[in-house]
Amino acid sequence: YCARKFSLLSAVIYGELTHSLLAGLMTLCLTGCTILSPQEEAHYRSRVYNLSQSIVFEAVKAQMIDYTMALATVDPAKGLLKSQPSGVGHSAALAGGTVGYQLTVQVEPVTESSARVTPAWAMNVSSEVFRPNLVAIPIEHRPILYVDFFDALDARLGLNTPAR
Repeated sequence: YCARKFSLLSAVIYGELTHSLLAGLMTLCLTGCTILSPQEEAHYRSRVYNLSQSIVFEAVKAQMIDYTMALATVDPAKGLLKSQPSGVGHSAALAGGTVGYQLTVQVEPVTESSARVTPAWAMNVSSEVFRPNLVAIPIEHRPILYVDFFDALDARLGLNTPAR
């Protein structure tokens, strides 16, 4: 009886451990093997630059063009930039559909000499070539998109990005 009970307990613990390991591996795969601390997440979710909105807006626009994104919306008055739904140059035809990214960036003034940049990524997971189906990608799911965006923007603006 004791051996069966121990055996059952071992199986449950092993099953829970296996489940936990699998869940951890899935999390790493889904996040692109990048996990941010809460401070890093806040740093890469939105950022204030001590530069005018117009300077930051033009830098964001140039950054999006460097990503080989076709820009669908460029509105300096609203501080809004939006790429075509399957930009980034990484979209690929899959079974008659497309997979790619869309980036929307809000550049809003904080003061006359500072601006806040807030990117929002979405993935186009459409099964139809000319009909996008966009799914939001929050920083928690693919932090590398946000990290790469801000690191490149910092470099474009001549700022040093601290090593993580």
